[in-house]
This record gives sequence, C-alpha cells and structure tokens, in this order.
Amino acid sequence: MKKFVNLEKYMPNKAKWIYSKIGNASDRVPGPTDYVFKAEMQFSPKTIEQIRQDYLLFSVAPKPFFKEDFQFEWLSKTQMKKLDSDKFFVYVPVLFGVKERGSFIILDNKTVLLRYSTS
Repeated sequence: MKKFVNLEKYMPNKAKWIYSKIGNASDRVPGPTDYVFKAEMQFSPKTIEQIRQDYLLFSVAPKPFFKEDFQFEWLSKTQMKKLDSDKFFVYVPVLFGVKERGSFIILDNKTVLLRYSTS
C-alpha cells in the first residue's frame, strides 16, 4: 500500500485496499498502465481530527460527492447504509501524496475511504 499512498504522517491502524489495472495491459501484452486504487483505512479518532485540521491548511476547492465512487465491495452493510444516508465533504487526497484523479471521505470518526485512478 505504501507504494501507492504516502503513509508517513498518517499511518492507519488497519487497512483494506485493492489495486486494479485498467485497459488491456498484462505481463505479456504491453498496453496502458492506468489503474484504480481503492482503500479503507482505520485510524484513531485523534488522527482523523488531525487529518481534518491539516486539510484546512490547503486552499483546495471541495469536490462533488459521488457515493458510487466509494461503494467498495468489501464494505459492511452498516458502512454502505451510512454512505447512502449521509452527505460527505469530499477531500482532495493531497495529504496522502496522491496527485492523480482522486478523493477521500471521512466515513466516521475512525474510517477514511480513499479512491483514485490514473485515467
């Protein structure tokens, strides 16, 4: 996971993530190297608050929220229900060293959902 996200400042207590290639690239067939990265990261409530505070230092416009972007296959029913019922502030993932197209939301006082892609 450290290959895709900078975890030096915010090390999760627990994480689930998936990396998926997009396009026809394989080990035998050259092609685009685009990919999608999705992660669910568990932090302490104190770290979540620090992420919120640190984000205020950036003058970045908020992004629109598309819940479909964060409906990861492995999320629990409770988490999916929360995604459906709540409105979220969508953060640009600069705090995690991500420069590609992406965003993250703070699902609750300990969970961050991060998604980005290169295409």
